[in-house]
Amino acid sequence: MSNRLLNWGLVVLVMITALFVYIQTLAPSITWQHGGADSGDLAAAVATLGVAHPPGYPTYVLAGYAWSHLPLGGDLAYRLNLFSAAGAALAAGLTALIVMDLAHSPLGRRNDAAQPGGSNTWPAVIGAVVAGLFLAFAPLTWSQATITEVYAPGLAALCLFNWLMLKWHLSPTKLGLTAAGLVAGLGFGLLPQIVLVGPGLALLLIAGRGLSGRFRQQMGWFLLGAALGLSVFLYLPLRAADHPFINWGDPSTPASFWAVVTAAQYHHYFGLLGPADWLPRLFDSVNNLQQGLSWSGLALAGLGGYVLWGRNRSVLVYLLSLTGLTLIFRVVYPAIGNVVYLLPALACLTVLIGLGATWLLEKVNSQIGPAGMAVVGASILVTLGIRVNLLRPQFDLSDDHEAAQFGQTTLAELPPQAVILSGQDETTFSLWYQQALGRRPDVVVVDTRLLQFDWYQHHLRNRYSDLTFTTGVSPILKADRLIFELTGESERHLSQLTAE
Repeated sequence: MSNRLLNWGLVVLVMITALFVYIQTLAPSITWQHGGADSGDLAAAVATLGVAHPPGYPTYVLAGYAWSHLPLGGDLAYRLNLFSAAGAALAAGLTALIVMDLAHSPLGRRNDAAQPGGSNTWPAVIGAVVAGLFLAFAPLTWSQATITEVYAPGLAALCLFNWLMLKWHLSPTKLGLTAAGLVAGLGFGLLPQIVLVGPGLALLLIAGRGLSGRFRQQMGWFLLGAALGLSVFLYLPLRAADHPFINWGDPSTPASFWAVVTAAQYHHYFGLLGPADWLPRLFDSVNNLQQGLSWSGLALAGLGGYVLWGRNRSVLVYLLSLTGLTLIFRVVYPAIGNVVYLLPALACLTVLIGLGATWLLEKVNSQIGPAGMAVVGASILVTLGIRVNLLRPQFDLSDDHEAAQFGQTTLAELPPQAVILSGQDETTFSLWYQQALGRRPDVVVVDTRLLQFDWYQHHLRNRYSDLTFTTGVSPILKADRLIFELTGESERHLSQLTAE
């Protein structure tokens, strides 16, 4: 069997294994679980080809729109949940591929390592599978693989970028570098954190070419690809000009476009914490990684780091740079549910886990023989299987209908031409999703938190000409309609405010 066929066979094996589990635990529609409050907003943006919350996620909206038209069954959100599952599975497969490439490359193995296709291929095969499955079934990855969110597809884009850059490092080509830039640009429309690869990328390029004219030429090819990828953001002003149903920030002017792309609405989060808060959050982040990978996983990652230090320090610095910057970002940006920002660190650490497992199995094979290697490899995989079985009840959303039923029931209870006020992501986005599917277009859903933004008031006036707003710090909506407010526990009960 050729080395290339073996590598891609492993990708397929890891992906099928991950997908088999994901599909059984997939949410049937939008969900509020696993930090999925935004699922309604993203699904509504895909359904209407709108502009999702900052930074707009144009890559997700366009790719999700195309994916949602595949004959996969279920409602639109269910098909987007499958999109997340496919993204997480692809990320796991690419992680296995990275481990195989590093293990088989002359720059990624010791001089005494076996040649590709030789008798010592099995340690790398098992190590690659271990790496992919560690990423696939890390709780954080699994939680995002079963819901409508940007993080699983974004993780796939990041892992594809990592693979392309490492392939370029091991075998430089202009096409490979341009492709990496293209993925980085498109990936920003899925996972803005992909910009954190910057310092490690620069070091990888310098390590390969130095600061010569050749380096500048290579950087030019990368930037060309990145510019092509970032052109997907032209979708935002072009679509905003048509005033779609979901139109966050109305990025139809240069100023509003820049505000959306840079997520200016959320910049205040960076000033909420001071240095005294950073250390506890750092410990919490490390603890989350430990829980996600287990102590045995971290031990293998440490071993993999040690091995890579002796074989290819440039790659190790790249992986550690992305891991470290991911931790820093999560520490200083305290948005709700921001533990998901640790996904890039998981992607890097699982590569090290695979390399550590490969080295360990090579040692066992050389000291004890193939039988000992088979026992150790099987033990690692069986342990992973047991962990997956224990975690499954925690991540099984197959019977979670709460968010979808809330939106359907609430809209059904409202009289014609009603206005409903909401003050939570969960309730607002659930209602938006149902309306994006064509249910109760006569009802006006107003998120009271967004009334402070001129673009939102303009958006409402544009769609519903009878709405007016008072001026001031806390605008008040006025309409010749019945106005209802979501009140009570989790704001899921209706109460009538006015009947003007």
